[in-house]
Amino acid sequence: MRDFLKRLPPRAAAPDERQSNLGPARVSGHRSAMKLYEEKEMEGRKKAFESAVLRWPGITPAKMFGTPCYNANGTFFASLVTDGIVLTKLGESDRAALARDLKAGPFQPGGKTVSRWVQVPYTSPDDLPAVLSYVRKSYEAALAAPAKRTQARSGKRPRT
Repeated sequence: MRDFLKRLPPRAAAPDERQSNLGPARVSGHRSAMKLYEEKEMEGRKKAFESAVLRWPGITPAKMFGTPCYNANGTFFASLVTDGIVLTKLGESDRAALARDLKAGPFQPGGKTVSRWVQVPYTSPDDLPAVLSYVRKSYEAALAAPAKRTQARSGKRPRT
């Protein structure tokens, strides 16, 4: 049986799978075969990013979907993914400029496109100066956004 399996050609992608910038993912939206963030691979780039950005007032670092993310006064404005920076609060003209100048594209986690979020290549700490002004614009847009309201848990017992 093993000899038979060795002679088979490599498996082609099944019809219910497609490629994204993050690897194969099922069309139904189940987990991608690849993680969004590889800690060891991004260690130096994360350190460079945070040394530049965490000095700005009102920023809170957090984790979302296993990636480092950054909030300004409670509004999500940026995240690091393997080989990229995701910016969530840029206007259409800034997204177009990043696409033209830095080969950025829409964020595509697991094959699903988030068209208003842009993913900028970030393969080295040397890439940061070129994108930092856009990170700042996303940050400033988050600061200008209305404050997030927390919803009371009406009709529910308090958590213990």
